[in-house]
Amino acid sequence: MTAAAAAHACRYTVRDVGFADLGNERYTFFCFIDDQVPGGQVDQLGQAASVLFGDANVRFQLVDLAKGEHPQAKRLAKRKPGVPAGLLLSPEGELAWPVDFPAAAPDNPEWAFLSSVVSSPARDELIKKLIPAYAVILFVEGTDTAQTRRARIAVDDAIKAITPLLPQMPKPVDHPPEVVVVPANR
Repeated sequence: MTAAAAAHACRYTVRDVGFADLGNERYTFFCFIDDQVPGGQVDQLGQAASVLFGDANVRFQLVDLAKGEHPQAKRLAKRKPGVPAGLLLSPEGELAWPVDFPAAAPDNPEWAFLSSVVSSPARDELIKKLIPAYAVILFVEGTDTAQTRRARIAVDDAIKAITPLLPQMPKPVDHPPEVVVVPANR
């Protein structure tokens, strides 16, 4: 009885508390350069990496191929001299995704290059929904269709149960919980 009363007395919106536990597994982003990449651009890459990867589970490693070959460089299909190239390596080292430096010259190509590593449509959608909604549920579909369907029904049922309680929250909430779906094939 006491636990139920204590739980009821502690009402808050998700904007009151929040944290992210990215675990200990870190991806590695190898940024390959050569002696034709200007020093100022190398500095900008390092600065952008410290900002963009500081709160992410991605470790930045600058590799100067002018100083010798690197074992991960062979995973790049082709690299143009004088243009940085990237490779995102999974924590286990089994999966690797090449990242191309922008061919078109945006205002800050170094920022665009590195932000593509930690940005995604799902992330952008999640950020867009975070402030107005009571909560945002990141739903990652599995490969088992039946399990995915059951999990989605549970999420939808939880949203239906919470929605009528929103007017009782101590702070106004514009929208009930929202769902951002990451398909199994992504």
